[in-house]
Amino acid sequence: MLHLNKKLQWALAALLTLNLQFYARTASANLSIPPAQIEEPEIAFPLYLPVVRNPGPRQVLLGVYTDGYLGVQSTIDDEVKAIDTWSGKRLTLVGTFIGFEDSNSNYNIAVPQGLLWDSGYTPFVNIPTTRSLQYINSGSMDDAIRRMARAFKLWRDEGLTKGQNRKAFVAPFPEMNGDWVSYYGTPANFKSAFQRVRDLFNQEGAAPAVRWVFAPNGWSTSQDTPFEQYYPGDANVEVVAFSAYNFGHCPAVQWKEWKSAAEVYTSYISRMRAMASSKPIFIVQTATTAYTSGGFNIQAKNQWLSDAYSLMALSPGVSGVIYFNLGEGQECDWAFYQLGGRKFDGYRQGVNRSEFIYLPSEVLANMVLAP
Repeated sequence: MLHLNKKLQWALAALLTLNLQFYARTASANLSIPPAQIEEPEIAFPLYLPVVRNPGPRQVLLGVYTDGYLGVQSTIDDEVKAIDTWSGKRLTLVGTFIGFEDSNSNYNIAVPQGLLWDSGYTPFVNIPTTRSLQYINSGSMDDAIRRMARAFKLWRDEGLTKGQNRKAFVAPFPEMNGDWVSYYGTPANFKSAFQRVRDLFNQEGAAPAVRWVFAPNGWSTSQDTPFEQYYPGDANVEVVAFSAYNFGHCPAVQWKEWKSAAEVYTSYISRMRAMASSKPIFIVQTATTAYTSGGFNIQAKNQWLSDAYSLMALSPGVSGVIYFNLGEGQECDWAFYQLGGRKFDGYRQGVNRSEFIYLPSEVLANMVLAP
């Protein structure tokens, strides 16, 4: 009897250890501790016991795109840090766009991303192109892709000299399922182009600097080829993402329809969860206008922003949201915060929730991503 009690004690202790280990890996709704930092339990005999998951609190990262060039500290101070201070919630992600054809990518990658990293923010880089998928897959753009890869490697190598483990989220060919981009084409051609970029980055030694993102538009030009058909597979990406906007009755758009936050996001979130259940979801480009059917309505935009961030905070699988906070030269009035201009308190109200957290760049880089 004493022998059985001793075994029972070992079993209970082992079960507790396994649960703690499993919780450490998965307690965060979207991030977990690297396995190397978790001590494995010592068990003297095989044990086959159920492990109950404790999902822990939801955690969602906030981000923005800026009007100003991120290669100067003043943009980070006047736009990104200013939003942190005004809203009372610090941003984790800062989005940018840089084309594969950029001939000065060494500077335009290393400098802006270096300033962001040193300021505690993680870059999210969209890389479009003016070329077609056929041109890319023919190898004609390989030199430009290699140049971009070397720029990312340079950025990472510069960080290593400071003891930094620099990583950026990178989305090649964003919104590939929309006919407004030059690289709109068949899913098969997109997958080949995506893989080509990955392979060339690997060859140039840039893979450690990159976390690959699949970033379609939510709505596809052809309803016969929804974004799921473009997905390059779980083995090729760490994050799945989508763009979705409330165009409302913005004067610049032809189609006019005010959509609630639920109408804008919910179906795409559900589809992405079904498509890639093991991946975190970022809403990687999003914004709303203030133009309703009754005209420019500040309160309507405030309410939409509050509703949208509340919805994203409560949506399983959503781990990040990057708002398109641009005001200069835009087709619609997207910005919720403009230096010296109008600021919408709906954003502050929406992000004032425990689910929205800040992670320093170095901390995020060393975490394993999970939904």
